[in-house]
Amino acid sequence: MSAELVRLAQKLVDLDREAEETRNAMRRLLANGADPTPNPTRRRGPRSGGGGMRDHLLAKAAAAEEAIVALLREGPKRQAEIMAALNSAGSTTGQRLARLSEKGFIQRGDDGLWSAL
Repeated sequence: MSAELVRLAQKLVDLDREAEETRNAMRRLLANGADPTPNPTRRRGPRSGGGGMRDHLLAKAAAAEEAIVALLREGPKRQAEIMAALNSAGSTTGQRLARLSEKGFIQRGDDGLWSAL
């Protein structure tokens, strides 16, 4: 194995660990009733470490995905039920379901019902 391949593999392991720590922190926040989304009206500049709207949108998407997983922990649901419960559009919900499925958080059964893993 080349040194570059080993370096990249270690970087992947480190990033995966960081992603898992972030997911766990978000789960703790959501379980405690905290709103992990920043205030979009607050102006954030370079000195305040701001990521601005991009960070806000990423946090909002992550919170929506966590809400889907929490909803599915209550029991299997169809996509339409998830959309209604979260008041979200079909295409957005479908994309989030696909992402969560790829990440191994949820699965779709042969009956069309989504469930948490």
